[in-house]
Amino acid sequence: PEDPAINTEIDRLDAALETRYGAGFFRNKVAESEAELTRVGLDPSMGNLVADAYRAATGAEIGLDQLSFIYTGLPAGPLTAVDFLNALPAVYNPESGKTWTIKTLQMRGATLKTLFGGYLLSSGLIQNRPLAVSGMKVTFRAPGDSFSGAGPRELVEIEVGGKRLDPKRTYSVALSHGLLETFEFM
Repeated sequence: PEDPAINTEIDRLDAALETRYGAGFFRNKVAESEAELTRVGLDPSMGNLVADAYRAATGAEIGLDQLSFIYTGLPAGPLTAVDFLNALPAVYNPESGKTWTIKTLQMRGATLKTLFGGYLLSSGLIQNRPLAVSGMKVTFRAPGDSFSGAGPRELVEIEVGGKRLDPKRTYSVALSHGLLETFEFM
């Protein structure tokens, strides 16, 4: 049985969100998806959507996020604003009233190559915390040519915008605040 006190609190929070974000926040259709978007696999459709959106919002050449920061996929059919908020809630900051924000930074090609080379060397990172990318193609060789094979991966090539990565060139990169903090920690 439902707890009336919990239902009252949920209704209060729903009303506060609709006051802040507008009536219909939970019900009004803002988009339509022809297919379910998932976080599954080496090239997940939900990760692609998020990384593409970062690029589109900022004009950056590359969009990046970590799939563990994308909490859920999206169903096929009509979508509401709350569907998107639930997919990317990240860490809410009550002082700013925001979750993580998109950050844009400049990275040299050599830095990108070192970053992805190190990332691929850690089988735990690539299997447990895969990256969503947009605007770039990272080609690597897995042990035994299997994604699930044990051991480090070898970076073969990186392309940005369909061209081979130039180690001396500077690229604009859009990423979540959470991923930026992860890179700073590394």
